[in-house]
Amino acid sequence: MVPVVIGRVVSRGSGGRESGEPCEVLEGVVDDRCPGLGGVDVDDPAASGFTSTGSACGTSCHYFEVAPGPWTKVNWCNLATTAIPGVFGTSIGSGFENTRLMTTGGCTSGAGNLARATTRTVNGVTFSDWFLASKDELQAVVEGGGASSVDYYWTSSQTGAQFVWRILAAYQAIEGGSKADGQSFALPVRAF
Repeated sequence: MVPVVIGRVVSRGSGGRESGEPCEVLEGVVDDRCPGLGGVDVDDPAASGFTSTGSACGTSCHYFEVAPGPWTKVNWCNLATTAIPGVFGTSIGSGFENTRLMTTGGCTSGAGNLARATTRTVNGVTFSDWFLASKDELQAVVEGGGASSVDYYWTSSQTGAQFVWRILAAYQAIEGGSKADGQSFALPVRAF
């Protein structure tokens, strides 16, 4: 099992809750910094926010949230030697669309499918907009403490037909990995 701080803010952003402070339900309303009560990670790189095409926050995203574990080690996609068209975005805001393209472009199993299938219900509100982070998004999550074990985590950013970016969390090391390497974790995140 991958250790991660669940239900606590792990954001380095400004305003709102401080790092390590519990995410909690206040008077029956989910704290807006911790809507799915997962580990929240990394304030937006620009004060005005960022766009995550397809995410519920759309053009007004400010944070990433890490799904509560445990997470699963899987192959990136069942199409281990095929480039999925359009799944090359690496920037913050491109992970949701990359993941959508993975699952509609032929991946019938793997990291993207697990991320998209993630749901979390808190106080009757179901959060189902989880995705596999892009290269830059996952780097931000790791730097913010959302994943810190000595394990690899997949990104949704492929580098070609057989390779994709992945991150060795404990060392914040970004490298290419084979899509068929089932030794990396799928780490669902969501933007809000």
